[in-house]
Amino acid sequence: MCSVTKLVAITLVLACPVCGIILAERARSAPLNGSSITAYPQFAGVCSAFVVGYHAKDGPRLYPQWGNFAGNCSNNTMPVLFSVTHENDKNNHIGSANYNTNIAAYMGDLDVATDLGHWIDAKFTPAARGAVLTMSLDTVNYRQRNVTGWPLQFGHLFFGANDLSVKSTLDRDITIDFDLRVPSNLVKPEAYRGGYSGHRIMIGAKLEWDEAAPRTNRSHYLEVDLIQSNGYAASYGDPKRPLCQDAIYDRCFYSADGKFAEGRELGYRALPKHDPIPTDSNDWVHVHIPLSELCQKLKWVSPPRSWDLARLSGLYIGIESEGAAQATLEVRNYQVYAVH
Repeated sequence: MCSVTKLVAITLVLACPVCGIILAERARSAPLNGSSITAYPQFAGVCSAFVVGYHAKDGPRLYPQWGNFAGNCSNNTMPVLFSVTHENDKNNHIGSANYNTNIAAYMGDLDVATDLGHWIDAKFTPAARGAVLTMSLDTVNYRQRNVTGWPLQFGHLFFGANDLSVKSTLDRDITIDFDLRVPSNLVKPEAYRGGYSGHRIMIGAKLEWDEAAPRTNRSHYLEVDLIQSNGYAASYGDPKRPLCQDAIYDRCFYSADGKFAEGRELGYRALPKHDPIPTDSNDWVHVHIPLSELCQKLKWVSPPRSWDLARLSGLYIGIESEGAAQATLEVRNYQVYAVH
């Protein structure tokens, strides 16, 4: 799991088997009394940007700098933000060429001018309803070093599309719906002799609440892995943590002293009424995530006193890889609803 210095910081890992089932597209509508809580339902009128570097605000702390804007971005302060985080096998940036203790969040581990359209790519394409998001990450055909100074196949390489517009308290019934297609899904372990090769595709959420004193952490992450290579979670070598036994987690982390972020990781196939997700396929599959229901059922180390005191502060769709792997995903009919 990548470190939580980026928005998309945890990994909820469980594989969905490769299936050949062809599923018809369903009609979608807002839940009764529900309202959209994303600025980009169906990605209509979307504005996007990349993290292209870092800048200071007040003092030495460095924050992600947005650039490479595309789409309907006039006077837009909340684009869908593409980020890249490349960490070593210890899940940090120590030893990288761009290591700087002042960087608040490593989200710009690429050179947009030279890397975009090669080992990494993203775009929104107009569709009958809104737009289709396409993302790809390729460490099979591309093996160069990026701005970290590390080869692309080393450590954990994450590419995410962050919807920063999604905001709500978690006492509301929040659901995420979209159609997913995975036309390319390749793992080539013989192309990387330095260790494990594999990848995953996930949907994740950043959740915030105050933990009980003396704990000071406010950041919590819930992720659902939609696609995962065999052995991906095990490749991290995580210990068995005593407060991660309430559910069948693929990965689960927290800090005993309460100073750092907590993450809970579930697999999509463990969710009720899920549709199998085929890969290397042109078939669209509908994905439904009952986000607040999942969040409230899990046994967090220090849950909020009341769920109206906890907030959803962003969603992300991403690809993460180790070793030699390549994946392309497409998302359409993206919706985030909240009831009450």
